[in-house]
Amino acid sequence: MNVLKFYFRNLVRHKVFSAITIGSFAVSLAVVVVLASFLASEFGYDKHIEDVDLIYRVAGPGNEAGIPEDSRKLLVDNIPEIESATNYLISGEPVIYGESTVNAWVIHSDGGLFSVFPIRFISGDPEGIFDVRHNVVITENFARRVFGDEDPLGRQINISHREDVTVAAIISDFPEKSTLKGNIICHTDLKIRYWRNCYNDECDDFYRLLVKLHPMADWKEVSNKIFGVIPKTMHSAEDDIYSLLPYKNVYFDTTLHDDLAHANIKLIRLLVWLTIILLFLAVFNYVNLSIAQSLTRLREFGMKKVLGLGRLSLTLQFMKEAFITVLISLGIAVYLGIFIKPVFEEMFGKAIHLQDLLGSPLIILSGIMILIVISVVPALYPAGIALRVKARDLMCRRVSGKKGSYTFRKTLNVIQFAVSIAILVSLFVISRQINYVRNMDFGFSTEQLVRVPIHWQAGEKAGILIDAMNSIPGIVSACHSHGTPGGIWNHSVNPEHGRVSVISSDHRFLPTFGIPVVEGRNFFPGESKEVCLINRKAMIQSEWEYFEGKSMFGFEVVGLVDDFHFQDLYHEIGALMIANGDGLSHITVRIDPRDVPATINQVKKTFLEVLPGYEFSFQFYDEYLGGMYQQEERRASSLKIVALIALFISSVGLYGLADFSTKSRIKEIGIRKVNGAKVWEVMKMLNLDFVKWVVIAFIIATPVAWYSMNRWLQSFAYKTELSWWIFALAGLLAMGIALLTVSWQTWRAARRNPVEALRYE
Repeated sequence: MNVLKFYFRNLVRHKVFSAITIGSFAVSLAVVVVLASFLASEFGYDKHIEDVDLIYRVAGPGNEAGIPEDSRKLLVDNIPEIESATNYLISGEPVIYGESTVNAWVIHSDGGLFSVFPIRFISGDPEGIFDVRHNVVITENFARRVFGDEDPLGRQINISHREDVTVAAIISDFPEKSTLKGNIICHTDLKIRYWRNCYNDECDDFYRLLVKLHPMADWKEVSNKIFGVIPKTMHSAEDDIYSLLPYKNVYFDTTLHDDLAHANIKLIRLLVWLTIILLFLAVFNYVNLSIAQSLTRLREFGMKKVLGLGRLSLTLQFMKEAFITVLISLGIAVYLGIFIKPVFEEMFGKAIHLQDLLGSPLIILSGIMILIVISVVPALYPAGIALRVKARDLMCRRVSGKKGSYTFRKTLNVIQFAVSIAILVSLFVISRQINYVRNMDFGFSTEQLVRVPIHWQAGEKAGILIDAMNSIPGIVSACHSHGTPGGIWNHSVNPEHGRVSVISSDHRFLPTFGIPVVEGRNFFPGESKEVCLINRKAMIQSEWEYFEGKSMFGFEVVGLVDDFHFQDLYHEIGALMIANGDGLSHITVRIDPRDVPATINQVKKTFLEVLPGYEFSFQFYDEYLGGMYQQEERRASSLKIVALIALFISSVGLYGLADFSTKSRIKEIGIRKVNGAKVWEVMKMLNLDFVKWVVIAFIIATPVAWYSMNRWLQSFAYKTELSWWIFALAGLLAMGIALLTVSWQTWRAARRNPVEALRYE
């Protein structure tokens, strides 16, 4: 109880400094707690799968996720170490029941899925459920969405405006932290969705493939066996390699471009580093301020020594006080974390549960160790002074050997400012790159350009819909296409032309997107023969000097367009062919800017009149293309928050350092003033001492920030430059904050009455 009494008495006596120490530590820990909770949640994916160590993904040549459809049965029949296997593909499909249409995630799979994954059946029997190819399994939540209080078993629904299927079973919803998610499971034999490679009349179908091994199997041996079992396809090569990838790593392993849930791995890496950095900054700052505050209690230490307090008792008192401070700060941090959590949830697009921190023994153990360390370290210095220095000197505040501590605390502050400057540079560079991307000329006009997804089953009504759209007064132009800039799924490859991306459309495509024909001509309206347009890159890649009389993949080339960005800016502009065809995935409309809302409403009305039962949605192209860089924007938002906290921590630490410095030099200041020194001269002397440490921090931070940002920019094919002024601005901002922080302290010290200063000790 005496410890608490002395602790809170000292807290009240130095309430401003105590509030700064505890408050700054609590604010820093609050952000650390929220970030750590988010990371703990991210690392919790697929923990519900008991046998996750036995499940593997099959990776094809070049880390392709597509595996020939027949591989599943062949692997189970020929490799005894494989207990079960399943083909799967996940896609978003419209589901129609009666007059209502809902969007659903459909898992196209087979009966092997129920052997590989722990899927719990609420009603229905998994055994032989897909012996009837039109049977489907739905989740409990989806059953409530579609059927309400009705019994779904035996009911018929339609998937993708194509297949009427029967609900044969209901399963529990997939856990929130499951990489495999879906609302409906249907049989692959329905062929609603699949990959297909064709050459002339020969085609190969592909799915993703998962296998579950027997407990005693060696997965590396199995990985070596599967090459000889997987059937050859028309595109197979002799040196094709197939391998197994552990499913337990799937959330963070993005080497396969599959349709499971994956983490934003670059953001996660950044957040891990930011959390560690922020934690260290918070601890450094707390140690810094605690040492500074302990130096105001020298007389108290001396009095306790006079009263006979022993070495162990003194040391334990300081440790207990430090432990209480840490506990109070942590309690405030958790409380603050509850309030700031929504900001991070909006930023990351996911719910954050602070209790997730308690679900990991490693995190709990690490937290306890950190708690002990930051309770002990700040207590060692005052304990060392109290035990080393005579009581008389403590009572008179004559303590030698302070320089080593002061240098240590300066070093901590240099590290804090170096980290702050590096984070500021990173924030400026990422923000500049995002602005560069947003304002870049894509080679076509995105002004009032709207993309409307349309189901491929509506292809026969595409012409009617386009004619109806073009008759709307507010529509400048409209076209259909399969593939759009930013979303192309068709690619053709051969030795003559290389890899070429393909968009299918008609004569309206170029006018709608505002793309001019450089040479040759556009398609004629209603032209039926197989003709195409190509970009300059396609002509160069094919090593043509001219395109007249040439053909590409069986299409006669009739025109040339300039290169434009049909991919994101992570990639250089590739070869593109615009084929004259009736493929359908989107309707694109260019709207007159005079009355956009009314025109959008008319577009929706026309769409639903021509295609009743189909869902209508739209997106402006500038928003769609900007959304490709959402992860970079989230990085910038994360850096923005951490940069503010880092600068706040550094400033508070500098405040403590300035307070200690000015108090330790009060006599020197008094003597200088007696000898005629002016206030501004004293302030200059004191401020320059702190300026040089910020300069050192800038020198340390600059090469680190340059290296890391230069590497990050390499991921973009089109990028901004690392200009010198970015580093200068970060340094000047840090310098300005440092001067504002210390100037108040130095001004007070400089204006102090020299008589009082000379009496200080």
